[in-house]
Amino acid sequence: MYRLMFALVLGMGLAQTVSALDAQPRIIGGQDVATIRPWMAEVEISRSGNPAYGATLCGGTLIAPGWVLTAAHCVVTSSGATLQAGHLFVALGSLDRTAANPAERLAVSSVRVHPGYRAVTFHNDLALLQLASDSTARPLDLAKAQTVSALTRGSSDEALQIMGWGSTSPSGNGLSDSLREARVDYVSSGYCASQWSNLSGNQICAGEMNPQDVAQDSCRGDSGGPLVYGEPGQQWLVGITSYGHERCATAGVPAVYTRVDRYLTWLEQTTSGSLVDLALTGSTADTYSSPGTSATLRTGIANTSQQTRANNVGLRITHKNGLTVRVPGLTCVKNSGYTDCRGSADLALGQETSTYSVALSASGRWVDEVRVEPISSVSHDYFASLGESFKLVFSNEPDVVLSLTTQRGNDDLVRVNAQVTNAATHQAAARVRVGFTLPSGWSAVSLPENCAGGGLVQCGLGDMSPGEVASQQLILDGQGDDSLIVQVWTDNGDYPANDSSASTHPAQARNSASTDGTASGGSDGGGGGGSLSWWLLALLAVVSVRRLHQ
Repeated sequence: MYRLMFALVLGMGLAQTVSALDAQPRIIGGQDVATIRPWMAEVEISRSGNPAYGATLCGGTLIAPGWVLTAAHCVVTSSGATLQAGHLFVALGSLDRTAANPAERLAVSSVRVHPGYRAVTFHNDLALLQLASDSTARPLDLAKAQTVSALTRGSSDEALQIMGWGSTSPSGNGLSDSLREARVDYVSSGYCASQWSNLSGNQICAGEMNPQDVAQDSCRGDSGGPLVYGEPGQQWLVGITSYGHERCATAGVPAVYTRVDRYLTWLEQTTSGSLVDLALTGSTADTYSSPGTSATLRTGIANTSQQTRANNVGLRITHKNGLTVRVPGLTCVKNSGYTDCRGSADLALGQETSTYSVALSASGRWVDEVRVEPISSVSHDYFASLGESFKLVFSNEPDVVLSLTTQRGNDDLVRVNAQVTNAATHQAAARVRVGFTLPSGWSAVSLPENCAGGGLVQCGLGDMSPGEVASQQLILDGQGDDSLIVQVWTDNGDYPANDSSASTHPAQARNSASTDGTASGGSDGGGGGGSLSWWLLALLAVVSVRRLHQ
């Protein structure tokens, strides 16, 4: 099915309020999304009620199995009428909006617009779409106040991510067939208020404030879509695309988003118990144990919701095959990729369970990043913290981890510092050695007493107890662009063994310490990237929302 672009024209009244068409932005200066975002929703409209004739209306975000969050201006006409639920559909699990058969296309059964929505100012610009049937996709977590606080305290540069099927040209013509994304900067409320006179504390701003080669922004067609903070594996919905400058990607003018954490109470109330905020009361840490024994995690569950009562709470432990989970007092059922341990406890607001002893065991060598999260039988837990994941290892060996730094001194010699950590908490590392394979054109200067060799320099670090950290420095002189390869060995093994080698280029060493390589399978450190960033920009043609300097 070829999906025609649909433009919902909401006529502008005397107040010159921005229409849904005007406020729908598209990603400028970004790139195509390569991996499906299961929570990214395309909101479609079909006047006939037949999804085969639907067209793109706005973006949205799946925040619970049965609910999608979007902008109010997407579903409210210029006359103030709300679009009929029977004319709306939500497509999930596809990167191409023209695809005839996305992973899911779900009917909308109810449209809930925030009662405080004001079209003239775009205040309280959010709406909920209740789905006729639950999605099987994983929703995106909602940001809380502490999430936004972490955002504002960190680096603002490319701290946020935006995405959508909106226009890719500043003029706002046409929509993109492919889902696109961009990273944008967090913009302080002070600066944003200097550009937009009606800014409230329930809004947050983002934009590309220091463009290098190409400006990045959201544009028409992106309205209602997500403003995301975090990294892949743990991200939060911070904002909903609301409005921006009439010419997308205008230098120095940020876009404005509805700030999600200011509406958690309304979201819980409106979804009728479908959203709950549960937290673990215990802490997690990387854990090592021998095969055939149990590693025990002690944790409880607290209901930290705004108003929702949590029913039949339990724990979900996400892990690969080979792990056995037991929790006294709960019934555990193993599924593909996770184990659910459920009970009959209900939690009122602020109430906690007693502490659970989660016993984890494996019969042989086993390692995985394990995630423990609270669950409820009838509600979706909408907030997860980074502390809910930890590394779990079963082996009878140490776990040596290598990291490298290089520094060029005033004498023009390069100092390579290898830091070796026995991360295992249950096994000592016997007779640890670190080897430096020197690149062509380089030689070691004044070998330390514990080191020997020429092209391959080996240094003995001795035995290392659990958790011990040792360092070895090698001073190099020479020239050439080849890589220095560093490897760590022990007499009693190393598991997992993918973090005991690294490489670096001595010629690229800086005068101040810099991390040139990490223990990641012997390759130069490529960097993990900054915080995800993107911002959606909607057209603003409102006299009362005009920039102050105009």
